[in-house]
Amino acid sequence: MQLEPWGHRAIWEMSAEEQALSMSPARIRFNIDFAQRVGAYPIDLWGAEWWYWRYKNGDKTIWQTVKAALED
Repeated sequence: MQLEPWGHRAIWEMSAEEQALSMSPARIRFNIDFAQRVGAYPIDLWGAEWWYWRYKNGDKTIWQTVKAALED
């Protein structure tokens, strides 16, 4: 399950706004909810290095969104 942005440049070269065009907290929640609704199991989540990179650079929203979605 894609949970990381894809763009025309490397992630670290894109602003948070550019990253959000293809992957935002709302999109993360939608993707996880969709996989759960259709009964996908296990669900392989791509992008943990991006979530961590954003977390370590001061933006905890992505990390917290994934965490909250998995706790539901």
